Amino acid sequence: MVVPMVAVTVAVAALFFSGAQPALAYGPEDGCVAITGATGFAAGHMIELLLSRGYEVRGTVRDPSNKAKVAHLDALADKLPGSITYHKADLLAGPEVYKDVFAGCFGLLHVATPVLLGGGTYDTQVGRRARARARARVCVCVCVCV
Repeated sequence: MVVPMVAVTVAVAALFFSGAQPALAYGPEDGCVAITGATGFAAGHMIELLLSRGYEVRGTVRDPSNKAKVAHLDALADKLPGSITYHKADLLAGPEVYKDVFAGCFGLLHVATPVLLGGGTYDTQVGRRARARARARVCVCVCVCV
């Protein structure tokens, strides 16, 4: 699953930096688009593209009250026709965290990644239980930008 998401991220970034305007299958009138990891580099560029097209964006962040982390996105929303709201989310907390965030959205861009604190690897910190849960669920991500 990592390779396709990386390919989508790279494709969207390449379109953005080339100045090309990709054709979108849906429009802002179809509803909102959710994006995980909204304060990240790749997500920021995707959000800028969506806001420039007038989309309502719901971005997940670790701490929505940290205005310094979202200031660059607020600046984009102020000058572009779209809108953005921030929602607290923890990638390791489980799917119930996202239920309200994704409700009513027709698109999802999943570009977040867990940040590992205190050293170690993903396997040692997250453990077998999380890997088993991940295998038990099917995650479908719909990319509306490519």
